[in-house]
Amino acid sequence: MMNKPTSFVLSDILTLRFLLKRKFEFLPMNTTNSHRVTAPPAFEPYYTTVQQFEAIDAVYMNAANKFGWHFIAGVVRQNNGIVNSLFYLKVPGIGLLQAPKLPDTFSVLPKDKVGTFSTNYLTFVPIQAMTLWKVSYRGPMRLLGDSKRKFNVKLEATFKSKLKVFDFDVDMKDNTIIKSISCEPWSISYFKRLKDYHQTHYEQHGELNGSVSIDGVHFDLLLNCMRDHSYGRRDWTLFHRYILHIFTLEDGTKGNVGIVCAPSMFTRLEIGYIYLPNGTLLPLESIDLSFYQHGEAGTPPLDYGFTFKAEGQYSF
Repeated sequence: MMNKPTSFVLSDILTLRFLLKRKFEFLPMNTTNSHRVTAPPAFEPYYTTVQQFEAIDAVYMNAANKFGWHFIAGVVRQNNGIVNSLFYLKVPGIGLLQAPKLPDTFSVLPKDKVGTFSTNYLTFVPIQAMTLWKVSYRGPMRLLGDSKRKFNVKLEATFKSKLKVFDFDVDMKDNTIIKSISCEPWSISYFKRLKDYHQTHYEQHGELNGSVSIDGVHFDLLLNCMRDHSYGRRDWTLFHRYILHIFTLEDGTKGNVGIVCAPSMFTRLEIGYIYLPNGTLLPLESIDLSFYQHGEAGTPPLDYGFTFKAEGQYSF
């Protein structure tokens, strides 16, 4: 199936190292069983901890459109008001803007903001569970590659979706997990490590709709967007790389497919899903993307390609 992408975001994280280690406590979650994520109408479940190292509660949004706009934002909540955050906005005709402190992502919230998905400038607010979030940014940004060029940015937008959430705990194909585990040396400590570092992670595609003012110049925004939410225990030192492809095609097909390398757990884990134009959600079955062929030395390749299948019904 060949369709031109209307939006595309590539995320390749190479050896990220967040070395903060803190003890946390978990707030109660709302679940109807021991696996699937559920929530009451007013909010989504969230962790803050259980006296456990490296606990996080994280929300990310990745959005783009065919006109060249790109939006990447995330807030990772930790204990004692600690947050790690990022925000990038690619503006046609201007370039890639970034939050002023990046690559430093660390900040500590004032007491009145503890427990929220916010930083000094960036805020996510859940309005309706699995359906509607508000996003705002008010503050300075600087141009990547020319830090002296600064802009005053005011962004107000909403993420909306009527699509089903893909819950990685229960919606992945069994065979993709089995294939990854079967390639690792088994031991009691190995399976304990899988259990100890388990995270709940789910994703949902939708639209990011709103406006942004850059030095007083107004722009309307309508972007294809993927929102994800993770909570549990996360130690970035366990990850070597991951490559994800978040896309929307002209016919309405959407998805996120890729591979993860966390050597102490999975040397290669194939993950992802697609939404068909009618909203049907299909889990990834296989993908032939290889790390060694795609930027393993740190430089993105000029030649890029892979194929994947989803639920035996879709190939690309």
